[in-house]
Amino acid sequence: MTKTQFPPNGIQKHFAEIVRPFFNEIQILSQQLGFLAKTRDLLLPRLISGKLSVADLDIQFPPGMDAEVKLKANA
Repeated sequence: MTKTQFPPNGIQKHFAEIVRPFFNEIQILSQQLGFLAKTRDLLLPRLISGKLSVADLDIQFPPGMDAEVKLKANA
């Protein structure tokens, strides 16, 4: 049986310092994704049923999407 070898402590610490922000960002993004999924799940049924109106919202589309929406509206 071979013995498992690990990098020296200094290299391990340096690696941990470099990757820690990435893992922190993954955790934050995961939490945000969960929040957005819950928000979607609460809003979607209300939008589909008409209980929540979007008629009075000032929705601004990104430039490329705005042209696409206008084309579909004129078709």
